[in-house]
Amino acid sequence: MPQHEPWTPERASETIARHQHEKGATLPILHALQAVFGCVPLDAEPLIAEALNVRAETILSYAGWLQADDDNEAERIDAERAILADYRLTAEQQQALISTYRAFLSANTAGPQE
Repeated sequence: MPQHEPWTPERASETIARHQHEKGATLPILHALQAVFGCVPLDAEPLIAEALNVRAETILSYAGWLQADDDNEAERIDAERAILADYRLTAEQQQALISTYRAFLSANTAGPQE
């Protein structure tokens, strides 16, 4: 069983700095933090957002795709996972696609507009 380090903001910042200039850096950073700490601590998300110059909500949405409570949610997550896995897209492009996708789903579940 792998040994994980205890959380420290300094160690998280070092890990983030090693990956922040990679193309589509959000996912590599999340994976690296998970490898170091065994999870992505909530306290890491503002550090990631600052390093990548994005809003913390953006990082929360990336981290949130890992869990699903029902089949419809699982299908949504599969689509979002495909977007996130596409290394040809920048983090900003990935987030824009996911936001648009979620907006379409939300509009479809709201029913017809009169």
